[in-house]
Amino acid sequence: MIRRSLGVALWSLVGFLACLLGALNALVGTRAGRTLLAQVASAAAEGVVSGSIDVGEVRGSLLTGVVLTDVRLLDPDSTLVAWLPRAELGYNPIDFAAGRVVFMEVRLDRPIINIVQHANGKTNFDELLRLGEKDTVRVKPLGPSGPRSLILLRNVQIQDGSLTLRLQKHGQVSNTNEEIEFSGEDGRYRVRRFEHLNARLAAMRIQAPRERGIRIDVLRLATESSDPKLSIADVVGRVTIDGHTLDVDLSRVRFPGSQFRARGTVQWPRDTLLWNLALRADSATLSDVRFIDRRFPDQAVLHGGVTLASHGGRVLEIQLRPLDLAFGQGRLTGHVTAFSAADSGIVALREGDLTAHDLSLDLPRAYIDSLPFHGRLTGQTIVDGPMRALKIETAWSFRDSLVPGWPESQIHGKGEISLAGRDLAFQPFAVTAGRIDIGTVRHLVPGFDLQGELDASGTLTGTLKNVMFSGTLRHHDGDRPASVVRGVVGLDFRTGVLGIASDVRADSLSLDGLTGRIRDFPLRGTLTGTIRTSGDIGGLETQADLDMVGGGGGVRGDGTLLLGARGTHPGYGVRNFTLHAQDVNLQRWLVRRGPPPSRLAFTASGTALADSVTGPTGAFSLLLAPSLFAGAVIDTGATRLHFADGRLFVDSLRLQQPGLLTGGSGSLGWRRPDHGT
Repeated sequence: MIRRSLGVALWSLVGFLACLLGALNALVGTRAGRTLLAQVASAAAEGVVSGSIDVGEVRGSLLTGVVLTDVRLLDPDSTLVAWLPRAELGYNPIDFAAGRVVFMEVRLDRPIINIVQHANGKTNFDELLRLGEKDTVRVKPLGPSGPRSLILLRNVQIQDGSLTLRLQKHGQVSNTNEEIEFSGEDGRYRVRRFEHLNARLAAMRIQAPRERGIRIDVLRLATESSDPKLSIADVVGRVTIDGHTLDVDLSRVRFPGSQFRARGTVQWPRDTLLWNLALRADSATLSDVRFIDRRFPDQAVLHGGVTLASHGGRVLEIQLRPLDLAFGQGRLTGHVTAFSAADSGIVALREGDLTAHDLSLDLPRAYIDSLPFHGRLTGQTIVDGPMRALKIETAWSFRDSLVPGWPESQIHGKGEISLAGRDLAFQPFAVTAGRIDIGTVRHLVPGFDLQGELDASGTLTGTLKNVMFSGTLRHHDGDRPASVVRGVVGLDFRTGVLGIASDVRADSLSLDGLTGRIRDFPLRGTLTGTIRTSGDIGGLETQADLDMVGGGGGVRGDGTLLLGARGTHPGYGVRNFTLHAQDVNLQRWLVRRGPPPSRLAFTASGTALADSVTGPTGAFSLLLAPSLFAGAVIDTGATRLHFADGRLFVDSLRLQQPGLLTGGSGSLGWRRPDHGT
């Protein structure tokens, strides 16, 4: 009898449940029923969250899953946390019965998620789900139902979503790309947007009884970020969000031209991102991560290990160990630690030991926009220090692409440079051994009209466009005799006219080597002495005291040289120049054979200007002291000359020899068919 009564009761319960579920499913099948269920669901949710969840409509089978439309999640301040135009939810009712909020499948179409950090540091998402509070679920009208054990979403798909982070902004705006928004009592927000968010998540654990934070197992994720500005093509791995900390263990991160692995944390305690990440780059295109340094060039691809570590909110440490950077057809290998500031890019390099292999100079030009050299670099560079006082040691071989044949120059040196200003600065830099092709110098220094190579050892100070060299320079051109000078030479080409300041001692100044490729140059021999200059090639104040090596006399000059300044006519000659000659033997000075033996002493002073466009102008005088010419003795002599109308006019001529006095005047034609008188 009891067994029969129990069976009747059990079948009655099953029948009741079947009728109840059937009635609920029947409600889903009508508009009025769906609206009623939406209202019931919204009311029930109010006990689960702190805030409100508004559901527009419910469809589907209540036994296995539902489709919700027009779902709005609001925090207690009525701030929108999320709007879900369409949400498909699959579940097992047994999980709900056991106190677990578990969805087996979730599909969100075009969700809009808005995370706002209030002035108290909490986000609207924290407040909505009561994260960080004692975990108790209240289900109206039943009261407390005990601790909530789990909130878990499995098999999550997000299609074309939008996520906006509004985090508190403190201090000054350091980047023009920052989007700042003002909001009354909450102050200022720094806004970061993630558009076109598409993702497949194996699981999203929002809460668990004995584990902290939100954990997301990502199978695929792609989005466009506004701050930092980058395009994320794919992400695979695990992400955990705990308060203001993002912990990542990603087996693959892919940008349009990059793929790497990442492990570590990203924090945002206030309004800035703090990085502590270790990455292994299979192939990382630097233009994908210009948020680190906007000067990263195109076509630079990094391989190797990268560690990011923040020092406060402004400075980011970037360790590249090992470094393997491909740029065009060249390569840069080694290791270095760089420090990047949010408002100025790379500010320091530490413990750098780099080797370039046929590396294009377009790579360093990204950081030194005034770099005047073009070509390819091979060799070792050791660096350490801030960019304004960078210790550097070089062993370089440089091929200049602007000169036919790509000639090679070599520079070995050690010292300190500054890359913080507009121009590269030496402060100072010691050149232990340098050999520079003069074709490269000619591109760097307009008006430097020599051929061959220049060897250098000494010290550089100043900037690249206003440089001072103190040391020894040796010029050589093939098999021709070399010239060697010691002292100080300054070159200033900040303007279109080359400035020259020098104070040198010429051990050997070979006219044959310096002018060997100048057609019909009349002088020859090797000089020694001192030279001082100041000014520019449009008017170079010069003092020189030079003697012919091996005998042949000497000359002293004082005045202004014109050396062919661009756009100036006449561009060549001397102005207010005085030349003193003593014991000059023309046989030692002149290229052409035939001048008789001589020992001339004279003083010439005046101005004489000319070039290929403008005829000669000026006037000068010559005073001849006791001299010997072709065996004849000359006691004294004097002449005055001037240029006019394409002629050389001899205003007066007087020559006194023992027992003979010669005088005269007239003119000579300077160019054919001009004739004199």
